[in-house]
This record gives sequence, structure tokens and C-alpha cells, in this order.
Amino acid sequence: MELGRNYLYFLHFLDLNFIKEKCSALDYGCGKGDFIKYANKNGYNFRGVDNFYDAKNIEEFHNSSMKGYIDIIDNSGIIPFEDKTFDFITSIQVFEHVEHL
Repeated sequence: MELGRNYLYFLHFLDLNFIKEKCSALDYGCGKGDFIKYANKNGYNFRGVDNFYDAKNIEEFHNSSMKGYIDIIDNSGIIPFEDKTFDFITSIQVFEHVEHL
């Protein structure tokens, strides 16, 4: 799996500044979870949330190995985690898709 430079840059930043096993992050707008899968295979503790827009995507999600790492959020954008659960929240390649910031 090939990740974009933005994702690799963020992981490089974490490698230089934090202890992987103690660093947890949320990828807000994670899509199918490619970044989460890559990060977790490399020793990180990542979770993700996304808003799936059609039934096909939801069906794919329920059959995905990433189901335990991704939570579906509704249009409110509220994440299902308590405050201070994560050290970082990433939102890479998301805001260009948001109609009303």
C-alpha cells in the first residue's frame, strides 16, 4: 500500500518526537482506513471516524477488516470518544470535501 506524502510526513514527525507504543491518534475522515492500517502495522495505536455517504460504502465497511478500528459518524460530525482519548487528531485530505465549514 502506498501512502501520500502528507501521511508519511506525519508518521515521520511522530517517529522523531514520540514513542510509538504510547502515542494514540484519531484520523478524522479516514475513508476506508488505509492510513490507520499502515500506521497500526508500524506500531502505532490509531483509530478512525468517517461519514459514509452511500449504502455501498457501508456494506464495504461492515465486511472490512478495519471495522474494529473505524467508527461511523453522522452528519453532525461528533466523534464517539471522550475528551483526551487521543494525543493527536489528523484530518488529512478532508476539508476540501466539506461544503459548510
